[in-house]
Amino acid sequence: MRNWLLLFGLMLVLSSKAQFNATPLVKGFGQVLEVPSVDYGIDPKLHYKLVIDVMQSPNPDSVNEGLLNGARIMNLHAAAGVSPKKMQVVFVLHNVAAFTLINNEAYKKKYGKDNPNLALIKAIQDAGGRVTICGQTMQKRGISRESLVPNVQVGLAALTTITTLQQQGYTILKSPSQ
Repeated sequence: MRNWLLLFGLMLVLSSKAQFNATPLVKGFGQVLEVPSVDYGIDPKLHYKLVIDVMQSPNPDSVNEGLLNGARIMNLHAAAGVSPKKMQVVFVLHNVAAFTLINNEAYKKKYGKDNPNLALIKAIQDAGGRVTICGQTMQKRGISRESLVPNVQVGLAALTTITTLQQQGYTILKSPSQ
Protein backbone atom coordinates (compact mmCIF):
# COMPACT_ATOMS: atom_id res chain seq x y z
CA MET A 1 0.00 0.00 0.00
CA ARG A 2 2.83 2.37 0.89
CA ASN A 3 4.48 1.79 -2.51
CA TRP A 4 1.23 2.72 -4.26
CA LEU A 5 1.01 5.96 -2.28
CA LEU A 6 4.60 6.82 -3.16
CA LEU A 7 3.96 6.08 -6.84
CA PHE A 8 0.76 8.16 -6.79
CA GLY A 9 2.59 11.06 -5.12
CA LEU A 10 5.40 10.90 -7.68
CA MET A 11 2.86 10.91 -10.53
CA LEU A 12 1.19 13.99 -9.06
CA VAL A 13 4.49 15.83 -8.81
CA LEU A 14 5.48 14.91 -12.37
CA SER A 15 2.09 15.82 -13.85
CA SER A 16 2.02 19.17 -12.06
CA LYS A 17 5.52 19.93 -13.43
CA ALA A 18 4.39 19.04 -16.96
CA GLN A 19 1.41 21.36 -16.60
CA PHE A 20 3.47 24.37 -15.49
CA ASN A 21 1.58 27.42 -16.63
CA ALA A 22 2.73 30.93 -15.82
CA THR A 23 2.11 34.58 -16.50
CA PRO A 24 5.21 36.14 -14.93
CA LEU A 25 4.87 39.63 -16.39
CA VAL A 26 1.41 40.16 -17.89
CA LYS A 27 -0.54 38.89 -14.91
CA GLY A 28 -3.35 36.48 -15.77
CA PHE A 29 -2.90 36.58 -19.55
CA GLY A 30 -0.66 34.94 -22.15
CA GLN A 31 0.22 31.78 -20.27
CA VAL A 32 3.54 30.15 -21.08
CA LEU A 33 4.65 26.59 -20.52
CA GLU A 34 7.97 25.44 -19.14
CA VAL A 35 10.23 23.76 -21.67
CA PRO A 36 12.85 21.77 -19.76
CA SER A 37 15.49 21.63 -22.50
CA VAL A 38 15.84 24.00 -25.45
CA ASP A 39 18.44 24.26 -28.17
CA TYR A 40 17.70 27.90 -28.96
CA GLY A 41 16.58 30.22 -26.22
CA ILE A 42 16.27 33.87 -25.32
CA ASP A 43 19.36 35.82 -24.23
CA PRO A 44 18.38 37.64 -21.02
CA LYS A 45 21.32 40.04 -21.44
CA LEU A 46 19.92 41.59 -24.63
CA HIS A 47 17.52 44.54 -24.83
CA TYR A 48 14.30 43.62 -26.66
CA LYS A 49 12.35 46.25 -28.61
CA LEU A 50 9.21 44.70 -30.08
CA VAL A 51 6.20 45.94 -32.02
CA ILE A 52 3.11 43.75 -31.96
CA ASP A 53 1.13 44.63 -35.12
CA VAL A 54 -2.55 43.76 -34.58
CA MET A 55 -5.15 44.36 -37.27
CA GLN A 56 -7.69 41.57 -36.75
CA SER A 57 -10.33 41.03 -34.10
CA PRO A 58 -12.56 38.24 -35.38
CA ASN A 59 -14.79 37.66 -32.35
CA PRO A 60 -16.27 40.49 -30.25
CA ASP A 61 -17.23 37.92 -27.58
CA SER A 62 -13.64 37.05 -26.62
CA VAL A 63 -10.29 38.73 -26.08
CA ASN A 64 -8.32 39.81 -29.11
CA GLU A 65 -5.92 36.99 -30.04
CA GLY A 66 -3.30 39.47 -31.25
CA LEU A 67 -3.22 41.18 -27.85
CA LEU A 68 -3.17 37.81 -26.12
CA ASN A 69 -0.28 36.63 -28.30
CA GLY A 70 1.62 39.83 -27.48
CA ALA A 71 1.08 39.20 -23.77
CA ARG A 72 2.44 35.69 -24.30
CA ILE A 73 5.52 37.12 -26.04
CA MET A 74 6.14 39.42 -23.07
CA ASN A 75 5.70 36.50 -20.65
CA LEU A 76 8.04 34.24 -22.66
CA HIS A 77 10.80 36.82 -22.43
CA ALA A 78 10.18 37.38 -18.71
CA ALA A 79 10.09 33.62 -18.00
CA ALA A 80 13.46 33.33 -19.78
CA GLY A 81 14.96 35.88 -17.41
CA VAL A 82 14.67 39.10 -19.43
CA SER A 83 14.12 41.99 -17.04
CA PRO A 84 11.09 44.20 -17.77
CA LYS A 85 13.62 47.06 -17.92
CA LYS A 86 15.17 45.34 -20.95
CA MET A 87 11.86 45.04 -22.78
CA GLN A 88 10.12 47.75 -24.75
CA VAL A 89 6.90 46.46 -26.26
CA VAL A 90 4.50 48.55 -28.33
CA PHE A 91 1.16 47.20 -29.51
CA VAL A 92 -0.10 48.89 -32.69
CA LEU A 93 -3.79 48.25 -33.34
CA HIS A 94 -5.48 49.18 -36.61
CA ASN A 95 -8.22 48.05 -38.98
CA VAL A 96 -11.04 46.22 -37.12
CA ALA A 97 -8.72 45.52 -34.17
CA ALA A 98 -9.09 49.20 -33.22
CA PHE A 99 -12.51 48.45 -31.73
CA THR A 100 -10.66 46.33 -29.15
CA LEU A 101 -9.48 49.62 -27.62
CA ILE A 102 -12.84 51.31 -27.07
CA ASN A 103 -14.18 51.70 -23.55
CA ASN A 104 -16.95 49.54 -22.17
CA GLU A 105 -19.72 52.06 -22.86
CA ALA A 106 -18.74 52.41 -26.53
CA TYR A 107 -18.24 48.64 -26.85
CA LYS A 108 -21.71 47.96 -25.45
CA LYS A 109 -23.17 50.45 -27.88
CA LYS A 110 -21.42 48.78 -30.84
CA TYR A 111 -21.66 45.10 -29.88
CA GLY A 112 -24.34 44.95 -27.15
CA LYS A 113 -21.94 43.40 -24.62
CA ASP A 114 -19.07 44.26 -22.29
CA ASN A 115 -15.60 44.68 -23.77
CA PRO A 116 -13.76 41.43 -22.92
CA ASN A 117 -10.38 43.09 -23.60
CA LEU A 118 -10.32 45.64 -20.78
CA ALA A 119 -8.52 43.52 -18.17
CA LEU A 120 -6.00 42.30 -20.77
CA ILE A 121 -5.23 45.84 -21.95
CA LYS A 122 -4.72 47.01 -18.36
CA ALA A 123 -2.49 44.00 -17.58
CA ILE A 124 -0.34 44.76 -20.65
CA GLN A 125 -0.05 48.41 -19.64
CA ASP A 126 0.71 47.48 -16.01
CA ALA A 127 3.52 45.23 -17.31
CA GLY A 128 5.07 48.15 -19.21
CA GLY A 129 3.58 47.57 -22.66
CA ARG A 130 2.49 50.61 -24.65
CA VAL A 131 -0.79 50.36 -26.54
CA THR A 132 -1.35 52.54 -29.60
CA ILE A 133 -4.15 52.99 -32.10
CA CYS A 134 -4.00 54.09 -35.73
CA GLY A 135 -5.35 57.62 -36.11
CA GLN A 136 -6.37 56.89 -39.70
CA THR A 137 -8.44 53.93 -38.55
CA MET A 138 -10.03 56.07 -35.84
CA GLN A 139 -11.11 58.62 -38.45
CA LYS A 140 -12.36 56.01 -40.95
CA ARG A 141 -14.29 54.04 -38.32
CA GLY A 142 -15.66 56.95 -36.31
CA ILE A 143 -13.76 56.19 -33.08
CA SER A 144 -13.32 59.26 -30.86
CA ARG A 145 -10.41 59.77 -28.47
CA GLU A 146 -12.94 60.04 -25.64
CA SER A 147 -14.21 56.53 -26.36
CA LEU A 148 -10.76 54.92 -25.94
CA VAL A 149 -9.72 52.98 -22.85
CA PRO A 150 -7.31 54.91 -20.60
CA ASN A 151 -3.66 55.40 -21.60
CA VAL A 152 -4.03 54.36 -25.25
CA GLN A 153 -1.75 56.47 -27.44
CA VAL A 154 -2.90 57.74 -30.84
CA GLY A 155 -0.51 57.60 -33.78
CA LEU A 156 -0.92 59.41 -37.08
CA ALA A 157 -1.23 56.01 -38.75
CA ALA A 158 -0.27 52.42 -37.97
CA LEU A 159 2.10 52.54 -40.94
CA THR A 160 3.95 55.61 -39.70
CA THR A 161 4.06 54.34 -36.12
CA ILE A 162 5.50 51.03 -37.26
CA THR A 163 8.03 52.54 -39.68
CA THR A 164 9.19 55.05 -37.06
CA LEU A 165 9.62 52.33 -34.44
CA GLN A 166 11.41 50.15 -36.99
CA GLN A 167 13.89 53.00 -37.61
CA GLN A 168 14.43 53.06 -33.82
CA GLY A 169 15.47 49.39 -33.85
CA TYR A 170 12.20 47.65 -33.02
CA THR A 171 11.43 44.18 -34.38
CA ILE A 172 8.00 43.96 -36.02
CA LEU A 173 5.83 40.95 -35.15
CA LYS A 174 2.47 40.41 -36.87
CA SER A 175 -0.34 38.95 -34.82
CA PRO A 176 -0.95 35.30 -35.78
CA SER A 177 -4.34 35.83 -37.44
CA GLN A 178 -2.91 38.02 -40.23
